[in-house]
This record gives sequence, C-alpha cells and structure tokens, in this order.
Amino acid sequence: MNLMLEDIRKILQVKKTLEKAIFVTGFLYNHHGALNMMRKFTKKRKLMKHGVTRFITEYKLMFDGDII
Repeated sequence: MNLMLEDIRKILQVKKTLEKAIFVTGFLYNHHGALNMMRKFTKKRKLMKHGVTRFITEYKLMFDGDII
C-alpha cells in the first residue's frame, strides 16, 4: 500500500499540498504564540509532525480527521 501512496505523492497538486502542510506545521511548532492560538481554535488538537517515514505519514497528515 505504501508504494501505491508514494505514486500518488508524485502528482503535482498532492506534492504542493504536502509541502504547504509541512511548512505550516513547522511554522506553528517554531512560533509558540501561533501554536497556542491554533490549539485554542481547534480544541487542543495536535499536529502530526512530518517524519522520515514513507508516504503513509503524509497521506495521514492530509486525510486523518483527528489530526490537523
């Protein structure tokens, strides 16, 4: 399944969306005021940090309803 999802990652629109999600996550974790505001408005939901794992992490980052 990971290999199928890695092919999806090659689609330009998906690639750009993932890059934006990774940027926003990094920004929020590096700016405590923005992170606190995000937690206030999302009922303290947690962000999933991008890892060096396969594409499944990125897929889950985009589509999991419990994680922003």
